[in-house]
Amino acid sequence: MRGGDRPKAAHDEFPGVSVMPRSMWEPWLVYRKPLDGRAQDNLRKWRTGGFRRLSGDRPFGDVIKSAPTRSSERALAPHPSLKPQAFMRRLVRAVLPLGEGVVVDPFAGAGSTLAAAEAIGYASMGIEKDEAYFQMGCASIPRLAALAVREESCGFDVHHGAKASGGRGSPSTALGTLSLSKGCRAGVVERGQARHRLTGRFRPPWESSMTDVKPI
Repeated sequence: MRGGDRPKAAHDEFPGVSVMPRSMWEPWLVYRKPLDGRAQDNLRKWRTGGFRRLSGDRPFGDVIKSAPTRSSERALAPHPSLKPQAFMRRLVRAVLPLGEGVVVDPFAGAGSTLAAAEAIGYASMGIEKDEAYFQMGCASIPRLAALAVREESCGFDVHHGAKASGGRGSPSTALGTLSLSKGCRAGVVERGQARHRLTGRFRPPWESSMTDVKPI
Protein backbone atom coordinates (compact mmCIF):
# COMPACT_ATOMS: atom_id res chain seq x y z
CA MET A 1 0.00 0.00 0.00
CA ARG A 2 1.35 3.39 -0.97
CA GLY A 3 -0.87 5.51 1.29
CA GLY A 4 -1.67 5.39 4.97
CA ASP A 5 1.14 7.58 6.17
CA ARG A 6 -0.96 9.50 8.70
CA PRO A 7 -4.59 9.44 9.92
CA LYS A 8 -6.71 11.18 7.30
CA ALA A 9 -7.73 14.71 8.28
CA ALA A 10 -6.09 14.21 11.68
CA HIS A 11 -2.41 14.78 10.95
CA ASP A 12 -1.98 17.39 13.67
CA GLU A 13 -4.01 15.49 16.26
CA PHE A 14 -1.94 12.30 15.86
CA PRO A 15 1.46 13.45 14.54
CA GLY A 16 3.31 10.33 15.67
CA VAL A 17 1.00 7.73 14.08
CA SER A 18 1.22 5.83 10.79
CA VAL A 19 -2.02 4.08 9.89
CA MET A 20 -0.29 1.41 7.79
CA PRO A 21 3.32 0.60 6.97
CA ARG A 22 4.22 2.89 4.10
CA SER A 23 5.70 1.36 0.98
CA MET A 24 9.42 2.13 0.86
CA TRP A 25 10.32 0.32 -2.34
CA GLU A 26 9.32 -0.01 -5.98
CA PRO A 27 9.92 -3.08 -8.17
CA TRP A 28 12.12 -2.89 -11.24
CA LEU A 29 12.61 -5.41 -14.01
CA VAL A 30 15.50 -6.55 -16.19
CA TYR A 31 14.82 -7.55 -19.80
CA ARG A 32 17.57 -8.99 -21.95
CA LYS A 33 18.04 -11.46 -24.78
CA PRO A 34 19.01 -15.00 -23.79
CA LEU A 35 22.75 -15.46 -23.54
CA ASP A 36 24.50 -17.11 -26.48
CA GLY A 37 26.24 -19.83 -24.50
CA ARG A 38 28.05 -18.98 -21.29
CA ALA A 39 28.28 -15.52 -19.75
CA GLN A 40 32.03 -15.39 -20.35
CA ASP A 41 31.51 -16.29 -24.02
CA ASN A 42 29.17 -13.32 -24.44
CA LEU A 43 31.51 -11.01 -22.59
CA ARG A 44 34.37 -11.97 -24.89
CA LYS A 45 32.34 -11.82 -28.13
CA TRP A 46 29.69 -9.15 -27.54
CA ARG A 47 31.17 -7.31 -24.53
CA THR A 48 27.91 -7.87 -22.64
CA GLY A 49 26.29 -10.58 -20.54
CA GLY A 50 26.21 -9.23 -17.01
CA PHE A 51 26.29 -6.12 -14.84
CA ARG A 52 29.28 -4.02 -13.89
CA ARG A 53 30.22 -4.51 -10.26
CA LEU A 54 30.24 -1.56 -7.88
CA SER A 55 33.81 -2.47 -7.01
CA GLY A 56 36.02 -5.54 -6.96
CA ASP A 57 34.40 -6.88 -3.80
CA ARG A 58 30.90 -5.39 -4.15
CA PRO A 59 28.45 -6.96 -6.63
CA PHE A 60 25.66 -5.08 -8.34
CA GLY A 61 22.61 -5.80 -6.18
CA ASP A 62 18.86 -5.88 -6.76
CA VAL A 63 18.11 -3.32 -4.03
CA ILE A 64 19.11 0.26 -4.87
CA LYS A 65 18.70 2.94 -2.25
CA SER A 66 17.38 6.17 -3.70
CA ALA A 67 15.83 9.41 -2.52
CA PRO A 68 13.24 11.44 -4.47
CA THR A 69 14.56 13.62 -7.28
CA ARG A 70 16.13 16.75 -5.86
CA SER A 71 14.46 20.10 -6.48
CA SER A 72 17.69 21.35 -8.05
CA GLU A 73 17.41 18.62 -10.70
CA ARG A 74 13.73 19.26 -11.34
CA ALA A 75 14.53 22.92 -11.87
CA LEU A 76 16.91 21.92 -14.67
CA ALA A 77 14.53 19.40 -16.25
CA PRO A 78 10.86 19.80 -15.17
CA HIS A 79 9.75 16.43 -16.55
CA PRO A 80 6.91 14.72 -14.60
CA SER A 81 8.82 11.43 -14.19
CA LEU A 82 12.40 12.70 -13.92
CA LYS A 83 14.59 10.17 -12.10
CA PRO A 84 17.41 11.31 -9.78
CA GLN A 85 20.91 11.34 -11.25
CA ALA A 86 22.36 9.33 -8.36
CA PHE A 87 19.94 6.50 -9.15
CA MET A 88 20.31 6.74 -12.93
CA ARG A 89 24.11 6.82 -12.85
CA ARG A 90 24.20 3.64 -10.83
CA LEU A 91 21.90 1.85 -13.28
CA VAL A 92 23.55 3.22 -16.41
CA ARG A 93 27.02 2.32 -15.21
CA ALA A 94 25.90 -1.25 -14.50
CA VAL A 95 24.36 -2.04 -17.91
CA LEU A 96 27.73 -2.02 -19.71
CA PRO A 97 29.64 -4.66 -17.73
CA LEU A 98 33.00 -3.85 -19.34
CA GLY A 99 32.36 -0.14 -19.75
CA GLU A 100 32.09 -0.56 -23.53
CA GLY A 101 29.17 -0.01 -25.89
CA VAL A 102 26.31 2.45 -26.35
CA VAL A 103 23.42 3.08 -23.95
CA VAL A 104 20.09 3.47 -25.82
CA ASP A 105 16.97 5.03 -24.30
CA PRO A 106 13.98 4.78 -26.71
CA PHE A 107 11.85 6.95 -24.40
CA ALA A 108 14.36 9.66 -23.57
CA GLY A 109 12.04 12.22 -22.00
CA ALA A 110 14.15 15.04 -20.62
CA GLY A 111 17.32 13.02 -21.11
CA SER A 112 18.13 11.83 -17.59
CA THR A 113 19.49 8.52 -18.93
CA LEU A 114 21.71 10.29 -21.47
CA ALA A 115 22.86 12.73 -18.80
CA ALA A 116 23.83 9.83 -16.55
CA ALA A 117 25.76 8.24 -19.42
CA GLU A 118 27.54 11.54 -20.04
CA ALA A 119 28.52 11.78 -16.38
CA ILE A 120 29.83 8.20 -16.35
CA GLY A 121 31.63 8.59 -19.65
CA TYR A 122 29.50 6.28 -21.81
CA ALA A 123 28.29 6.93 -25.34
CA SER A 124 24.50 7.03 -25.57
CA MET A 125 21.53 7.56 -27.88
CA GLY A 126 18.03 8.70 -26.97
CA ILE A 127 14.76 8.81 -28.91
CA GLU A 128 11.86 11.08 -27.91
CA LYS A 129 8.66 11.70 -29.90
CA ASP A 130 7.33 14.61 -27.82
CA GLU A 131 8.71 17.85 -29.21
CA ALA A 132 8.55 19.73 -25.91
CA TYR A 133 10.45 17.03 -24.05
CA PHE A 134 12.97 16.77 -26.88
CA GLN A 135 13.73 20.48 -26.62
CA MET A 136 13.88 20.15 -22.85
CA GLY A 137 16.38 17.31 -23.17
CA CYS A 138 18.64 19.27 -25.49
CA ALA A 139 18.97 21.90 -22.78
CA SER A 140 18.95 19.69 -19.69
CA ILE A 141 21.34 16.87 -20.63
CA PRO A 142 24.59 18.83 -20.18
CA ARG A 143 23.26 20.52 -17.05
CA LEU A 144 22.17 17.27 -15.39
CA ALA A 145 25.44 15.60 -16.38
CA ALA A 146 27.42 18.39 -14.72
CA LEU A 147 25.70 17.92 -11.33
CA ALA A 148 27.96 16.63 -8.59
CA VAL A 149 26.70 13.43 -6.96
CA ARG A 150 28.24 11.94 -3.84
CA GLU A 151 29.95 8.57 -4.17
CA GLU A 152 27.73 6.91 -1.60
CA SER A 153 24.65 8.06 -3.51
CA CYS A 154 25.81 6.42 -6.74
CA GLY A 155 27.04 3.34 -4.92
CA PHE A 156 30.28 2.81 -6.84
CA ASP A 157 33.73 3.83 -5.73
CA VAL A 158 34.38 6.65 -8.19
CA HIS A 159 33.32 10.22 -8.83
CA HIS A 160 31.32 10.94 -11.95
CA GLY A 161 33.27 11.50 -15.13
CA ALA A 162 34.62 9.44 -17.99
CA LYS A 163 38.21 9.18 -16.82
CA ALA A 164 37.38 8.26 -13.23
CA SER A 165 34.75 5.67 -14.07
CA GLY A 166 36.67 3.87 -16.75
CA GLY A 167 34.12 4.56 -19.49
CA ARG A 168 35.25 4.29 -23.09
CA GLY A 169 33.46 7.38 -24.44
CA SER A 170 35.56 9.63 -26.67
CA PRO A 171 35.33 13.44 -26.90
CA SER A 172 32.89 14.64 -29.54
CA THR A 173 29.83 16.81 -30.02
CA ALA A 174 26.44 15.70 -28.77
CA LEU A 175 23.95 16.19 -31.57
CA GLY A 176 20.20 16.33 -31.19
CA THR A 177 18.15 16.15 -34.37
CA LEU A 178 14.43 16.79 -34.57
CA SER A 179 12.92 15.39 -37.77
CA LEU A 180 9.37 15.78 -39.06
CA SER A 181 7.96 14.08 -42.13
CA LYS A 182 7.03 17.48 -43.57
CA GLY A 183 9.54 20.19 -42.89
CA CYS A 184 12.58 19.87 -40.67
CA ARG A 185 13.88 21.53 -37.55
CA ALA A 186 17.02 20.79 -35.61
CA GLY A 187 18.32 21.39 -32.14
CA VAL A 188 21.99 21.02 -31.26
CA VAL A 189 23.58 20.72 -27.85
CA GLU A 190 27.33 20.56 -27.46
CA ARG A 191 29.02 18.54 -24.75
CA GLY A 192 32.48 17.05 -24.44
CA GLN A 193 33.61 13.76 -22.85
CA ALA A 194 31.16 11.34 -24.48
CA ARG A 195 29.12 10.83 -27.63
CA HIS A 196 25.38 11.41 -27.48
CA ARG A 197 22.63 11.61 -30.05
CA LEU A 198 19.10 12.65 -29.13
CA THR A 199 16.62 12.10 -31.96
CA GLY A 200 13.04 13.29 -32.03
CA ARG A 201 10.42 11.95 -34.43
CA PHE A 202 7.11 13.75 -34.14
CA ARG A 203 3.65 13.63 -35.69
CA PRO A 204 2.65 17.02 -37.12
CA PRO A 205 -0.97 18.08 -36.48
CA TRP A 206 -1.91 17.56 -40.13
CA GLU A 207 -1.12 13.84 -39.94
CA SER A 208 -3.69 11.40 -38.59
CA SER A 209 -1.16 8.58 -38.14
CA MET A 210 2.54 7.87 -38.21
CA THR A 211 2.37 5.16 -40.85
CA ASP A 212 4.26 7.28 -43.35
CA VAL A 213 7.07 8.17 -40.96
CA LYS A 214 10.16 6.14 -41.61
CA PRO A 215 11.74 4.33 -38.62
CA ILE A 216 14.70 6.09 -37.09
